[in-house]
Amino acid sequence: MKKNNKKILLLSAIAAAMAAYLSGCSYSGDQTGFIQQPKADSREEADITQKLKSILPAGAEYLTADSSDKKQSIVLDDMDQDGKQEALVLYRDTRDNKQAHFLILQEKDGDFTKIWDQETGFSSFDYFDVVDLDGDGKKEIVTGGQVSGPESPKQLFVYRLDQNQLVEKASRSYENLLIRQFKGVQSPSVFLTDGKPEEEQKAELLSYESDQLKSLSSVELDPQAVPERITAGELADDAEALFIDSGLGAHSMLTEILGVKDGKLVKIGDDSDRTLMKEYPLYSRDLNGDGIIEAGGMYIPNGYEDAAMAEIPFIQVYYDYKLDGSKTTVEERYVQEGQHFYVTFPSDLYGMVTVKSMDQGVQLVNVSGGEVVFEVKWVKKDGTGQSGTILGETNDTIYYTDFKNELPVSRDHFHLMGEEYEINTGS
Repeated sequence: MKKNNKKILLLSAIAAAMAAYLSGCSYSGDQTGFIQQPKADSREEADITQKLKSILPAGAEYLTADSSDKKQSIVLDDMDQDGKQEALVLYRDTRDNKQAHFLILQEKDGDFTKIWDQETGFSSFDYFDVVDLDGDGKKEIVTGGQVSGPESPKQLFVYRLDQNQLVEKASRSYENLLIRQFKGVQSPSVFLTDGKPEEEQKAELLSYESDQLKSLSSVELDPQAVPERITAGELADDAEALFIDSGLGAHSMLTEILGVKDGKLVKIGDDSDRTLMKEYPLYSRDLNGDGIIEAGGMYIPNGYEDAAMAEIPFIQVYYDYKLDGSKTTVEERYVQEGQHFYVTFPSDLYGMVTVKSMDQGVQLVNVSGGEVVFEVKWVKKDGTGQSGTILGETNDTIYYTDFKNELPVSRDHFHLMGEEYEINTGS
């Protein structure tokens, strides 16, 4: 899609609706009057929000889609390329069994007029996008959600605006959905997973041609795994792939990597790859901002082989993969979830570090000689006992070390996690 053909605006109402934010995909407006207005940043947007006050029912709720990257309730675009802008609005009518709707306004003579109001059958949107799926310059509306109960499969629908009528062109079941423009492919591809957990699950790559969803390739997935997150990105050899991170059993995670080669899905790795099967959740992500997605794994450090699972301080490892299944270590780290910090290791210590716990602290030790390579202690800010070199601080905790000299793992390998971050003197 060309950027100059696409004008998508997110009209947010965060400030007005934050306190009423609903879990899942929606936020609630004023239930006693009109919906909370989105923030208007231009005259055109102000005209739309003013028009919506007279169109939307009292107590309506704006919606955004759970699984879409674009968290938007109003899209402004010329969907049928007739020179007239359409405003597409996602909302829920709380008086109508909480049906999710999408409403279409069309620009005419400087004003916006309602031309369509579609009941979706969903209570909320799982997926929503406005995208040119077949490369003809006109935009399709792609929606997804659950039509009946939570045990039923989700349904994907593709619509086209034709002479002010919204026409359903294609549909099918799915569990997880992603639309992406892959290299060397003229139009965006639809990637989805489908099937029944514990019975049969598959991943499928589809194109949209002649008003139909056409299957290009499919791969069987582990039927025992429940997909939680799908991440699309590059491999280390510039090939593209999809990383499916799935829950397995009580607390384990399985990562299934599907490369895309010549428009077909190719499964990367095998059951013996311990990176892909891990004891606890560790999601795939671009760890270092280089555009390559890393898959995470973990291993038991020396001395903890017979420890109870909950007592093992797993060492996390992130790898770059190639299409042929080969991998390279990008990072190893020790993570202290309870204290919200982690320590990364230099490459010469990969596979060589174990953990020694202390009261209010931890030491990382070289397994080959017992040398302490890093130390972190912590104390509450209103407490006593901190006398060493400060590594970092949060709102209520000071992290420090009693070692005065630099250790084999330098202090800039210490990092704080999350929103508690205030000061990190070591980064």
